Order: sequence, then structure tokens, then C-alpha cells
Amino acid sequence: MDEGGEQFVRTLYPRVRGFLELHTGDAHLADELTQETLARVWARWSRVRHMTNPQGYAFRIAVNLSRSWFRRRVRERRALARLDTTGVSDEPATAERLATRAAMLALPRRQREVVLLRYFAGLDVAETAETMGCTAGTVKAHTHRAMARLREQLQVSEEPRP
Repeated sequence: MDEGGEQFVRTLYPRVRGFLELHTGDAHLADELTQETLARVWARWSRVRHMTNPQGYAFRIAVNLSRSWFRRRVRERRALARLDTTGVSDEPATAERLATRAAMLALPRRQREVVLLRYFAGLDVAETAETMGCTAGTVKAHTHRAMARLREQLQVSEEPRP
């Protein structure tokens, strides 16, 4: 890796890691997906460093990896259901964290991705649209719907704007 790649990966690590933990609801899975995401960025750094939005590219990899994991998880759950076995555990957390995590996970996938990319990863509307492969209008619509749903589920009132 050359010309700022190591610094880029080090700087991006906590944001990608946090995004993936909120997106998946699983700290250990977030660690794995973050490592894979940044390994892919590292391996392609000679191309990535010339991109107009290398950060968005990294988050796109993270989103795609998490989508793949969710698809595998659905197939796994179906297989377990056929075998009539269960085994889901959750780490201890505060009631507020559990409620927030449950509300985030209850959002449709695209709305959850938009909220996490916008408010956790800190991407603007255009970067989020590029990362998700959709239009800025779609990002705005998903953001509006997701925030309304989260306010409703968490029983939070919208504060008046100054």
C-alpha cells in the first residue's frame, strides 16, 4: 500500500466498524466484516486512491458484505427451521440500547442502511446515494420514512427547529 493508504484504512476503521455493528446488531460479526472490508480496500488501494469518493467505496463494500451475510443468515435460519433447532443468543445491554437496536433492526434493510450511512458513517446525501447505487431523492425518501418510524417506535417526539 502506498500514498496514504495505511492512514486511510486506520482512520476509516472505527467508522466502518461502528456502522457495521449498528447495521448487523452483532459486535463480533461487525469485527469480521470490517476486517474484510478494509482488507479489500487495502488490496485495491492503487485504484481506490484515485476514486472521487474512496470512503464511499469502502462503505459500499461494507454494505455489500453485510447484505451477503444477511442472505446467508436467512438461508441458515430456513435450514435450522427444517431441522427444528434454535440457538439465538444476545449480549447483555442496557434497555435503551436494546430498544434502539431492535428499532433499527426492525427497519426495512434499505432504510436501515440509509440511516446508518447518513448519521453514523457521516456520509452526505450524494455520497450515500452513490454508495447504495440509488438517487439522492431515494436516499431522502428512505431517510424521512426511517426517521419517522424510529420516532414512532422509540416514542421520541420531533423537536421544533429553530
